[in-house]
Amino acid sequence: MEPTLSPNYRNEAFEHDDSYLVNFVAGSSSGESSTPPPSFVPKCNFRYNQSRSQMIIEVPVAQLKKLRKLEGTVSIKRETQHFCETTTMHGPKRIFQGKRWATLFWLIMVSCSLGLLITQVFILASEYLSKPTVSDVSFLINEDGMDFPLITICNLNPIRKTYVNEINKTGEVSPPMINYMMKWFTEIPTLIGGADRPTLHEGNEELKLYMKNHLNFTVDSFFMNSGFSCPDIFKLCSFQGEIFDCCTLSTEVLTPLGKCFTLDLSSSTKASMHKQTEPGIQAGLAITLDAHLEEQFDGSNGMDALFTNSFVNGFRYFVHPPNTIPHLSSDEFTVSPNTVAFSAISSDRYVLLPTHQWGNCTENFPDGIQSNLSYSSGNCLSLCKAKFYMENCGCTPALYNIENNLKECTPYETTTCLDNILAKPNKETGKIEFQTPNCKACAQQCNSLVYRAYNSYGSQFSAGAFHYLKSINPEWTDGHMRANFQMINIFYRDMSYTEYNQVQDASVTQLLSDIGGNMGMFLGMSVITITEICLFFSKMFWLGFSKKRRDYMYSKRVNEKTHEREVCETVEKMKAIASQGNLSSIAGTTSAKNSIPNDNVEFRINLKDLADQLDSDSGYSQNQPDSRNASFQKY
Repeated sequence: MEPTLSPNYRNEAFEHDDSYLVNFVAGSSSGESSTPPPSFVPKCNFRYNQSRSQMIIEVPVAQLKKLRKLEGTVSIKRETQHFCETTTMHGPKRIFQGKRWATLFWLIMVSCSLGLLITQVFILASEYLSKPTVSDVSFLINEDGMDFPLITICNLNPIRKTYVNEINKTGEVSPPMINYMMKWFTEIPTLIGGADRPTLHEGNEELKLYMKNHLNFTVDSFFMNSGFSCPDIFKLCSFQGEIFDCCTLSTEVLTPLGKCFTLDLSSSTKASMHKQTEPGIQAGLAITLDAHLEEQFDGSNGMDALFTNSFVNGFRYFVHPPNTIPHLSSDEFTVSPNTVAFSAISSDRYVLLPTHQWGNCTENFPDGIQSNLSYSSGNCLSLCKAKFYMENCGCTPALYNIENNLKECTPYETTTCLDNILAKPNKETGKIEFQTPNCKACAQQCNSLVYRAYNSYGSQFSAGAFHYLKSINPEWTDGHMRANFQMINIFYRDMSYTEYNQVQDASVTQLLSDIGGNMGMFLGMSVITITEICLFFSKMFWLGFSKKRRDYMYSKRVNEKTHEREVCETVEKMKAIASQGNLSSIAGTTSAKNSIPNDNVEFRINLKDLADQLDSDSGYSQNQPDSRNASFQKY
């Protein structure tokens, strides 16, 4: 009798990933067709061994390995599934594998985490792109002493009456001319607001006439020659208690205050004069000055009193670093006759960042300004203003001609240029406003040293002071000293200085660390995750961009369906074969009794073991399928 399929067979195929278990019941059933349905026509080869004790089934499982690998690449859905199941990022796998409310819950969680991550990254990137900087303050102590700064001292009376009387023996030097020259270094706002145009015109004509008769006369030389000499003003100097000659260490300089003297202790041949080795007034510099008020124009002898841009008598002094212009790089301090000034100084160094390192300092003059001077913001401003007036007026006020290489405007020429060229009416207020130079390009220098002074004053010399000074020079009378002498004491209050360093408040390393920390906290991402995401989207892009790729993926889908159908047909055919005939003869087992129908027979095929024995996909040939022995066991 031909065996037929039993209606009681069970198909539990593909229950496990690695092993497929096929359970069926052997035997025959009357009244049923002996011919298997067409759908069970096998596409596999089967044969018995020589003893017919075993049946060898050649199962086409060589493509099962491909089937697993192709799953997830045959469509966008499966590519997404592959990404979600393999990525190191938290969340996508739970979204893809979740059911109903779980999917919605994890979708909300991942979306919120992604939103928070994007917000944090935006904030961190914005802070980094804003180029933040902070100041690092350091307090440094010099155990071997502090270099003493330069001291520039100017008499507030820049012109000696005896000198003017000497050159005016011919009567050519008129009071209007002297008053006119006293405005030579006046600030522009003061000149505009306080100068009388007719008086300026008269003084200008007097000066032009005098210069015509004296070809070698210049205003600069007039101030240098009419000023006091060094021995006239420096009466007594001492440093750290040691008396020395100030004039041997001083140089003459011309400033807006006239002829001044710059004292540089570092030029001394004695090393002990270069530094202050301990704090306090006793280790500092003490200078006794003579104002020589008898040389002022007081209205007698036909010459009116001169206003020298200062409302007091005495001296003005500047404490500044080397290679700087005194009135541009330092605060100014004033001391009057019969007064003692105490200046306790401290130094601050500023180390700023240049523009390419997020700062705003520079060490170079901006375009259009050429100079041999060292760069400083004060020098740059003066040169910028000089350039502005040269372009608009054809000359520059003497106040801004710090290199003495440009044509200087007279006070009258300056006011004329301002009134006729630089005056612009304000449309809103209707008032006349003067165009001012635009010197925004003059940034702060990157490395600067600034001296700060804490001043205190004492008025009226004591009787003991007069006695001490007279012991040094008996020719100094009490009346002259009381009317003209003043003393300044300049000293370090401590042997330390403050350094301010401008540093970047963010770096690329810090930015990446912050972003990486947020990525890990919100989504569990890393650089590997970013690579995975990039590969995933590149596959999606290529799938939508390339028709050849789409055709290839379509052919992969067709092959997958074919493989699935072949496997199912093979399993069904094995069931049909197992349900035919006497299983005992097929299995090659003998017993005293005949095979009992309806015995349960277990047929196991470990497809993973089969696939592991196969060649790689590239070496697979559909026309040369591999084969393994399948065994039956009765239980």
